[in-house]
Amino acid sequence: MTDMPVLKPMAERVQETWKWPTIEGIPRLLMPGWLVLLALAAFVISIGAAWAQAGTARITFWGVFPQWLPFIMQGFILNLVISFLAMAIGTALGAMLGLAQLSLIAPLRYGAWFITQFFRNSPWLVLLFSFMLLLPFEIVIGDTIISIPGWLKATFAFSLP
Repeated sequence: MTDMPVLKPMAERVQETWKWPTIEGIPRLLMPGWLVLLALAAFVISIGAAWAQAGTARITFWGVFPQWLPFIMQGFILNLVISFLAMAIGTALGAMLGLAQLSLIAPLRYGAWFITQFFRNSPWLVLLFSFMLLLPFEIVIGDTIISIPGWLKATFAFSLP
């Protein structure tokens, strides 16, 4: 026994460790190798299926890359713009929340603390998907329709954490 009641004795903890699942006839030490071979076989079969669907014309990387390069660069530049704007908005909002936490007005101070803790402890993907799906795609004001692009909603969602 141990003088620390929260710890189990070592013999019990060793027996509870995770072990590779066994299949009849395959030794336990060979299981990772079989999993690697299974993954390799799936990869080879998927390559064969892709070649079968491609037809007689073989597409090479150097034949396709120049066609896709403008789209890749456009996405890369949009990624940089979203990142920069999210950091700028997040810095501005974070500075305001930080100053509000130093406020002498108690409700403002506690509200800023709650908002900070809420967004600090929320997973990024949850915030991203929530804002992407909860914010409208377009706003209708009378006869005017204002479309909100997805990258703008994503920028705002990324600025919150």
